[in-house]
Amino acid sequence: MGKFLRKIMLLFVVAVFSVSLTAQNKLSVNLGYLNSNTTLKSSMTGIQLSTELPSNGFVVGAAYDVMFANSLGVSLGLDYALTFGNKSLQIQGMSANSTTYNIHTLELPIRLLYEYTIEDDISVFAFAGPKLALDLAWKGKEKYGNLTKTFDMYDEDVIYRFNLLLGPGLGARYRNFQIKLGYDWGLLNRYNKNNKAVQLQGGLTPDVKLNTNNFYVMLGLVF
Repeated sequence: MGKFLRKIMLLFVVAVFSVSLTAQNKLSVNLGYLNSNTTLKSSMTGIQLSTELPSNGFVVGAAYDVMFANSLGVSLGLDYALTFGNKSLQIQGMSANSTTYNIHTLELPIRLLYEYTIEDDISVFAFAGPKLALDLAWKGKEKYGNLTKTFDMYDEDVIYRFNLLLGPGLGARYRNFQIKLGYDWGLLNRYNKNNKAVQLQGGLTPDVKLNTNNFYVMLGLVF
């Protein structure tokens, strides 16, 4: 399934850039606010637990819009996101007095785009589609009384780095400036049930679902 998906994505990208040779294109650079919320739901010995790990930060990147027609096109992007949080991810074991962490993520949004021109300098647009995301790092510190412990979420393979999201968005352009906002739902359960932390605690494997969703608002400059 993974090889088939990669082949489909490759054919899609080749088709987009082939059409772009004759299409009306737009390149933009964008910067904005990102709220990323990871939700953990766990079932252990009949007890249902739910925890949210919100993090706030910024996202910066570029997008390339390929217009197949006057109003319909595809937007390809490459973004870097840095978010910060202060809540501990606890499935079992002691809870920390305080926790801080930061997450570095590389994102590749692929959106179907529809743009409506109101006047020569003003237009509105809507978009929807998938976003591929890869966490580069998730590191932080936990405090237990006078003891401070650093951690790396990926040292013990607690969650998978890769995420696939899907969602819609809206935006508006005025001359060379634009604003857009959107929401993406995480489609994958990112929890690794074979992670080292669980194995070290006796091999207990709880039923865990871990999903990450994103909300963002971005300002951009269009070339």
